[in-house]
This record gives sequence, structure tokens and C-alpha cells, in this order.
Amino acid sequence: VFRSEKGLAVFDLIILELKPERERLGRTYMYRAACRHRLGNYIGSIEDYQMMVDYWPEHRWAATAQYMVGNCYRELLEVRIWAMDDDGAEAAEAGMEKAYKATIENYPDKSVSLYACKRMGQHCYDQDRWADAVEYLEKWYEREPEVEYVRGMLDICLEQLAKSN
Repeated sequence: VFRSEKGLAVFDLIILELKPERERLGRTYMYRAACRHRLGNYIGSIEDYQMMVDYWPEHRWAATAQYMVGNCYRELLEVRIWAMDDDGAEAAEAGMEKAYKATIENYPDKSVSLYACKRMGQHCYDQDRWADAVEYLEKWYEREPEVEYVRGMLDICLEQLAKSN
């Protein structure tokens, strides 16, 4: 169901029939977002995940929806960068960072917050944004100290910061 246009049509119909305040509608937006995501409709997926976050921020899936907004932007940036102009790539990157930061800030106790720290730490590291990378890598390392390459990335960031001061 999540990989077909037919499944997408079913979710569209359910959304039209349900009243907006109902929790089931929130779940339906999540299902439709997942379907759109798998079909490569990242913009539609972002809209549905964001709808979940905006209207049902306390729902048990809201943190996942917020994180998935970031993933959709990341995929837009990585998979479709060749088709984007600089403004499109910058917008995708800004959307990704905003969504991951919101996940970390708004849902710190959820496991997706750790995943958002991983994505942001790696992203900042890859861009030589050492201070930003340290912030996210430290949060990641606090929760998963057994992951050795995180310690290695942290050490490199701290070295680079020391060189620049």
C-alpha cells in the first residue's frame, strides 16, 4: 500500500472523509507521507509530515514526523542536487537543518533526537563547521559513547577549533 499510487489515493480519500481534530487523521497523514516518500514525492511528504507536527504535536509519532521532514529535505539535497539551482539546494539544506534542530529541541527524550544529532553532527563536520559539529557530536557521544568514530570526529573538530583560535 505504501509504494503505490493506489495506496496514495486511499489515504487521500480517508483524509477527505475524516474530521480534522481526530487522531486517526494524524496517523493517516503519516501513512500518506510515508507513501509519498517511497514514491519519491519529497515535497508532498514534507507537507504531510509537517501537518502531523503542526496539528498533533503531542502525538506519539510527532517526533518521528519532525525527523522525517529533515530526512526528506536531506534526500532532496542528496538525490536531486543535480536538478536544483543554488537557491533550491540552499533551501533544502536550510529546511533539513531546521527540521533536525526542531527534533532535537522539541523531542529531546525521543530516540529520533539522537538520530537528528547524528545527521546534524555529520553534516556540520562535512562542511567544516567545527563548532556546530562539536555541539551535535557531543550530544550524540553522551548517549552513545561506545561509537568510536564519533569520538574520532569530535577529536578532529576540537583540533580544528584549537588551530583557528
